[in-house]
Amino acid sequence: MTKDNSLLIINKLINCLITISVLLLISGTANARDIVRGKVVDMDGAPVKNMRVKAVDKDSTREQEMGKAFTNEKGEYLIKYTHKHWDSCCGKDRRPDIRVYLSERKPAGGFKRRDQSKVYKNWVMKKDLVVNFTIKNIGICPYPADFKTTKVWRGCSCPTGTYKRWLDYAKYKARCANGVSPKAECEKKRTYVWYGTDNNHGLCVKPMNVVAIHRQAYYAYFKKIGKGVKMERLPGWVIKRYDRFFPNIALKDVLIGEYYNNPKNTSTITDCKKIYFPVTRNKLARIRTEKNPDYYLLLHELAHTDQCMGLKRGNYSTRRDKYADMWFSQLPKATIVSILSDGILLDNSIHDKMPMEKQADQKAREIIAATGIGTSPVIRCPDGVFSTRTFRNCECLAGTKKQYSDFLKSRAQCVRPNKKTNKKNGGRSSGEQPGVPQYRN
Repeated sequence: MTKDNSLLIINKLINCLITISVLLLISGTANARDIVRGKVVDMDGAPVKNMRVKAVDKDSTREQEMGKAFTNEKGEYLIKYTHKHWDSCCGKDRRPDIRVYLSERKPAGGFKRRDQSKVYKNWVMKKDLVVNFTIKNIGICPYPADFKTTKVWRGCSCPTGTYKRWLDYAKYKARCANGVSPKAECEKKRTYVWYGTDNNHGLCVKPMNVVAIHRQAYYAYFKKIGKGVKMERLPGWVIKRYDRFFPNIALKDVLIGEYYNNPKNTSTITDCKKIYFPVTRNKLARIRTEKNPDYYLLLHELAHTDQCMGLKRGNYSTRRDKYADMWFSQLPKATIVSILSDGILLDNSIHDKMPMEKQADQKAREIIAATGIGTSPVIRCPDGVFSTRTFRNCECLAGTKKQYSDFLKSRAQCVRPNKKTNKKNGGRSSGEQPGVPQYRN
């Protein structure tokens, strides 16, 4: 091989190496390209300007900035490639894990983060990364109208001279109100929460959502009821006879006891797998010995236990939590205020109308009918014309009978024979109420 041929071959190899190096450099970098671009709009689709957008690399133990930019009049932003940021964040592999942060400028200086993107793992910089943001409305709250979705208007400020007044526990509805904030009427570090748009009912509570408030009240109430109560398991005859009627709970796991911290209270109360009988009525002793027990009452309370254990658990909540939610969801607002503020118990007129109570009544009646043991309480028909659907199987007082008011038998009235209407009060004793079950003790 001649000297000239050797030089020619060496020159060709050098040219090839240079070409390969240039191609690798071009393909391996993001020079003259954008790292991230996108648009920022609010919940109404309007562009949001002057928002800071920053891209970072999360490959390393700490985040390395890749670049930042501000949104323009159209809400658009563009984070361009720079050697400085790229070399410091990404090294030679050129495949960063990118996350984008969105922040707004605070009046006092600095920035407050409003949103962030997911992490884009091992992003290959052969194309631009497009990240769009839709942020909740900010600025002045709609005044004077109520803003019903505080989720959308989170962070808005009321006009000067007004303050934000919440219209419900969950803080879903609010308005900008004039005058002095009612927080001065509350204990320190508490919030005044209003019921209804007329603001006639309020309650001083800790600032938390409605579910947490209700559950805490429920737990506190039953902690008071169960204090010092000696619990025991159901007697064998109850488990053997009735276990098959309650699919959601094994009756051997149910506990019963007598509470005595409120002598005036004669109500039997169920807290999921615990049933509390009033000590004043001697009901528990009759169940233990099966000597003239109140079958209907026992089955009614066991139906509540079955209701509780039939509820579906949440990710962070128990069946007891869900039962507390259901219990409060069926109460009138005024009653909730009384329970949370004063700890009072329900009166019978409200208690008996709750759907969960009606379901427990129906369950107890069905079991008594199926076993033929025990008697269901008599439901007295009300005065005047009544709906037979609402007062199904109700009984007229002695000396009167049902007379239907239409062909469909959907409405009826208790009347004395050969008379169109019954006497005033239907001959009831003063202690009886129309349409309310009369329990046998």
